[in-house]
Amino acid sequence: MDLMPWMQQQGMLPAAGETVLCAVSGGRDSVCLLHYLASLGRRRGFAVAAAHYNHLMRPTAGRDEDFVAGLCRELNVPFYVERGDVRAIARQRGWGVEEAGRRLRYDFLERTADAIGASRIATAHHLSDQAETVVLNLLRGTGPEGLAGIPPGAGTADPPPAPDLPAGDRGISQGPRPGPCGGRD
Repeated sequence: MDLMPWMQQQGMLPAAGETVLCAVSGGRDSVCLLHYLASLGRRRGFAVAAAHYNHLMRPTAGRDEDFVAGLCRELNVPFYVERGDVRAIARQRGWGVEEAGRRLRYDFLERTADAIGASRIATAHHLSDQAETVVLNLLRGTGPEGLAGIPPGAGTADPPPAPDLPAGDRGISQGPRPGPCGGRD
C-alpha cells in the first residue's frame, strides 16, 4: 500500500529539515508507521523521533516500553518516554480510564513535540480505532460531526487514520509493509 499520495494530499509530511514525532505503542500499526517514516525521512530529508507513553496498566507494559526503545536504537531514532499511573489519575480527576489514557498520551505527545521542535505528530490507527471513536462520540451525545470518526490531520496531535487499513491483527500483519513490521500486539 503506497500511502505517499494520501499523506501528501492531507499535508501530513514534514518538509526537508523538519521533524516528525511518531507515537509508538509497540503494536503492529505504530511499529509499521515508525519503519515507514524512518525510511521515508532518510529519502526525503526529514528527521523522525519516537514517543512512547507507558500507561502502567498491563503486566507487559515494561516489555512494551523496552521493545520500542530497542526498535528506536535499531532504527537510530531518538526515543522519548513518559510513564503515568492512568488508573490513579482517572480516579483523581473523575475521568474514565480510556479517556485518561488518551488525554495523558496526547498531552505527552504535544509537550514532547514542542520540546524537540517537531512540526508534526504521527499516530497510527486502523478501522477499529475509527469505529471506537464513533461509538465514544455517540455516547457523549455528538452531533453529525462526531459520526465522521477521526479526521486526518486535524490538529497537531489528532490521530489521522491510515486509509483502508483493515482492522485487527490479520489486516495489519498480512497487508503490504514498508519494512519488517513486528509488534507486541
